[in-house]
Amino acid sequence: MPRLLLTVLAGFALAGGVAADDVTVPLTVRPGSLTLTPVTIVDARGKGAGWRLAGRVTGLGSLLAVAGVELHCAPNSTCTLPRSRLRYPIVVGVRPVPVLDASRGTGMGSVVVTFRLASVPSPGTGLRFSVRAG
Repeated sequence: MPRLLLTVLAGFALAGGVAADDVTVPLTVRPGSLTLTPVTIVDARGKGAGWRLAGRVTGLGSLLAVAGVELHCAPNSTCTLPRSRLRYPIVVGVRPVPVLDASRGTGMGSVVVTFRLASVPSPGTGLRFSVRAG
């Protein structure tokens, strides 16, 4: 049975093992806008049951504000973009909090998520994501 996968486009240089439901993504700052490295969520279960992506701060930072997300289908892929019930901004701390969810019938296929941050992270700050089936 296909599983709900969380794949990080950039960040495989991290030491240690990575499980499909627990991935650390380093923060990066790009000129012009403050964003996180894109994360790709692949829901190939074929059920449309939805999912929830939770995040928590790791490293030296203690709080981070997610101002919103930008969503699109992965290259050479079709998808159904997630419809989320969450409202931004969302403050992320050391305990996991939902940062994106996909309502039933959405979020299927390969979805690329880029997070917009409301504040500049401290050096050494990271986010750890976990994805759960809905």
